[in-house]
Amino acid sequence: MAWSLHSRRDDIHTYVCMDMISIVTSVHFWANLQLLEEIIRPIQCAITETQADGPISNIWKIWADLEAFFDPIKPSTMSVVLRQKIVESLNKRWELFSTRIHISSFMLDPRFRHIPSSTKDNESEAHFQSAEEFIRKYDFNADKWAAGLQQAWIDFRLEEGVFSNQCQVTDDPVIWWKRIRAMSTRNKWLSDIAIEILSFPGSAAAVERTFSVVRRIHTWQRNRLRRETLQKLVYIYINRRALNKSLIE
Repeated sequence: MAWSLHSRRDDIHTYVCMDMISIVTSVHFWANLQLLEEIIRPIQCAITETQADGPISNIWKIWADLEAFFDPIKPSTMSVVLRQKIVESLNKRWELFSTRIHISSFMLDPRFRHIPSSTKDNESEAHFQSAEEFIRKYDFNADKWAAGLQQAWIDFRLEEGVFSNQCQVTDDPVIWWKRIRAMSTRNKWLSDIAIEILSFPGSAAAVERTFSVVRRIHTWQRNRLRRETLQKLVYIYINRRALNKSLIE
C-alpha cells in the first residue's frame, strides 16, 4: 500500500513537471508574460510616483498619463477589449483623485500649462470650468475675483505678462509662484491661492513612513525617550537614508 502511494505520488510529480515544462517552453506563455509586464509596469510606476513626496498636482498628471497609455485607440500589442477593461478599472481608482482640488492644482501648476487635462476636449473644458469655479470660491470673496483675481487667472493660462516666465518640469512650482508674487503685487491673490494649494502633499505616504520610523525607534525598550530626542533621531534616520540613496545614485 505504501509502495502504491509512493509510486502514484511520483507519477503525479512527473506529470506536473512535464506539464510545467510544456507551459514554460510554449511561445504563447512568454508572449502572455510579456503582455502582463506591459500592463503591470506603467501601473506600478504610477503607484510609486503617487506615493512619492511631491505636490498634489503630480497626482492628476500621473493618472492622466496612465489613462492615455491604455487608450484603446493607441496602437499596442494589447487588444482593444483588454485595454478597455483596464481603463474601466483605472477609472474606478481615478474617482478617488478626480476632485476639484486635484484638477485645480493641476491647472495652477506652471509645469503643466501645455498639457491637456484629458484626451477628450469636452472633458478638458469641463475641468477648466471646474478649476475656475474652485479658485473663485476658494476664499469666498467675490470682490477679489472681480477686482483682479479673474484677470490674473486668465493671464496665467494664456502666459501673458509676468506669467510668460517658463517653468521647467524639474522646477518647484511653489518657488515659481513665489517669484511671481514678488514681481507683481497685482497677482498676489492668485499667487497666494496657488502656493497654498500646491503646498498640499500628494499623498499621506510620507507621514506613514514617518510613523513607521517612530515605531522603529520608540520601542518598548526605549519608551522613555524625550520628544525632542525622538524628533532628532527620526530626522537623522530619514535624512541619512536619503543621503545614502543620493550617494549611490
